[in-house]
Amino acid sequence: MKSEGFDIVSGRYIRSVLSDEMAQVKEVVRQAYVAHSRGESVLPQSVFLRFGIHGTSRIIALPAGIPDAGLVGIKWIASVADNVTKGIPRASAVIVLNDAITGRPRACLEGAAISAYRTAASAVLCLEKITTGRNVGTVGVVGAGVIADTVLRYLFHEKWGIDHIAVHDLVPERAAEMVRRTSVLFPDTQVESVEQLGNVVTRSDVLVLATTASTPYLINTAWFSHCPAILHLSLRDLDPDVLRIGQNIVDDPVHVMRERTSLHLAATECPDHNLIAGTVADLLEGRTSRNPDVPVIVSPFGLGILDLAVASFVYGRAVAHGAVTVVTDFFEE
Repeated sequence: MKSEGFDIVSGRYIRSVLSDEMAQVKEVVRQAYVAHSRGESVLPQSVFLRFGIHGTSRIIALPAGIPDAGLVGIKWIASVADNVTKGIPRASAVIVLNDAITGRPRACLEGAAISAYRTAASAVLCLEKITTGRNVGTVGVVGAGVIADTVLRYLFHEKWGIDHIAVHDLVPERAAEMVRRTSVLFPDTQVESVEQLGNVVTRSDVLVLATTASTPYLINTAWFSHCPAILHLSLRDLDPDVLRIGQNIVDDPVHVMRERTSLHLAATECPDHNLIAGTVADLLEGRTSRNPDVPVIVSPFGLGILDLAVASFVYGRAVAHGAVTVVTDFFEE
């Protein structure tokens, strides 16, 4: 029997597909959420491998699948915060797609870009449901990294009207660099770096939290009295007291209540408090709507099926365009 090959798809090609087909990527993410809500997914808990000084570095394994759609595999993503001081990205990843019948690995794709785009697509899908139209006064960004950058690129692509973008980062140079990039995308928008965190939070109609925080630092509930829409993408920024005054939307209630996320801490402190108002799928399909009288907080833990769905879409494009590197002797039969 002749051994089949193993396909590899490079990061440069993947990023070109993601940036050229952002609308389709967003639709793929939406469909994955809907499939999960209908019980069509297989989604074990993520596994965290911690290492480095005080265990601050980690690699996460996210196995997942929608078997009836022929989609099974795993994302293996590393996060090392100190990388940015060495001039390399904090996150790096691979995604392996398996054959849903034989189980044999069939392709490996660079996964960091896919992870960023699926996160941003998810955020914008939710934002469309929790804001009125696509015009926003102030968008505040806390954490001037790849995730926030990709969210802003999605907002530009989707032609959102934004009056003001305020960027805060613990490293002022990173905030300044994001301001330069974002000013090119939004030439008619006031884009500025803001040193005081409280000024960003209290002025933002939409707040994007995309940091590497491991413990909550946003503890003042009064900062949220104007009821902003909060994309809590880094999951550990908000104090439990803030979550208790908000309307909490999550991608999966079981997955998000672990690994010391803000919601996990809040649930541990007050186990009888009904924290979760609905899921992302509930929001997308109209089963949940925004309560305008409280802050709405979207806290997506990150579902592996989103990565696999986007990876499968990109892989299909790569095969069609002859953009795969085939290792013909990868398997020895």
